Amino acid sequence: IADPLRVYGDDAPLLGGLDILAGIGLNVTGALTTEYSDNVARTSGGQPSNSRYKSKDDWIFRPSVTLSGGRPLGRQQVFFTTSVGRDFFARNGLLNRNRFSADGGLSWALGTRCGGRVQGGYSTRGTQFGTFEEVIPSTQERSNFLASANCRTWTGISGNISYNRNKTVNRTDDPAGEIDRSFANVKSHGFSGGVGYPIAGRGEVGVQGNWSSQEFPNQPLATGGLNGSEFYGVNGFANY
Repeated sequence: IADPLRVYGDDAPLLGGLDILAGIGLNVTGALTTEYSDNVARTSGGQPSNSRYKSKDDWIFRPSVTLSGGRPLGRQQVFFTTSVGRDFFARNGLLNRNRFSADGGLSWALGTRCGGRVQGGYSTRGTQFGTFEEVIPSTQERSNFLASANCRTWTGISGNISYNRNKTVNRTDDPAGEIDRSFANVKSHGFSGGVGYPIAGRGEVGVQGNWSSQEFPNQPLATGGLNGSEFYGVNGFANY
């Protein structure tokens, strides 16, 4: 299991989708990461620290326990990874947050030439520092779903297709409701698929395409509908 937190600190991307696949058996891991910031609220050079903060610099401690496992069911395999932890700020306790994530699913096989995965996950944690300009006590929740399939014919031609769906919800601890980050809530989904043709049993050429769409449910447009974006692409590939 990759752990980008060790390299990128609190701004590390969250794991999900194809990044997590537990092995066979059961594994328990404990960890404690620490991080020092000389400007935890990320205020500009000459700007005074916000009155909510006791100190501009801070030490952050992140203890966590991770449990992962997998079990074969015939030619199929079920798997899961779950993690529980907490962020402790030594001087600015208002930023303390619990962390929780769970991800699991099924790797499946059909016959000798087809296989794929069905997987889903959920996570909640303190908002990453780089997500918004202002650092305030807030939480970000994410959920994801992935389904994929790939097959290879007796001639060696292969095909693959996948579908993913994601949702992000932003919450703040402002009882007065003056700070609202629900405008940044986002829903997205997309497809990808491709076909490959073998070359002399050692290489492959093919084409791969993808399409995805995202929308911000709390950003209505004056012209009607919701703010959002759409991406698509096609590429050819060759390997030997």
